[in-house]
Amino acid sequence: MRTAFLVTERYEPAAAIERREVTEFLHAVSQPMTALICALEIALRGDRSTQDYRRLLDQALTEAKRIATAARDLRARIQRP
Repeated sequence: MRTAFLVTERYEPAAAIERREVTEFLHAVSQPMTALICALEIALRGDRSTQDYRRLLDQALTEAKRIATAARDLRARIQRP
């Protein structure tokens, strides 16, 4: 019984850290994901000028890069010893 307690005691902080990391990731990607979806929905609503499409695609690319950065940061934090 004591061994089970020690194992649980050791892994509970790790689980709490993992939950915090995932929560921070979800917070970090929530806003850029919403902005990306909005930019794409606006682009699909109707005919637009080439300049408008370029602007919307630039916005979408910026938000996609923010999401990729957040994912990369989370992976790095999880993989560190």
